[in-house]
Amino acid sequence: MGYPLEKHLAVYRQMLEVSLANGQASGLSDTATYKEFEMKKRLLNQLTVQESSEKKAIVLAANYSYVDQVMTTIKSI
Repeated sequence: MGYPLEKHLAVYRQMLEVSLANGQASGLSDTATYKEFEMKKRLLNQLTVQESSEKKAIVLAANYSYVDQVMTTIKSI
């Protein structure tokens, strides 16, 4: 299977955090690129919140008779 999306997003989040910290330390927090990185980090955080609420919806919508299938699905996510 390919590279999991969650790992890719974690690495991307880490890269954004380091870039923002370096930009702030270098006095670049007023530049357009810095503000763009801030926006990307904000959007990534919103995606993470949305993704976790969607995972909860899977569990709430499940019937008890399908509990094994639901558990397999959750573990694969």
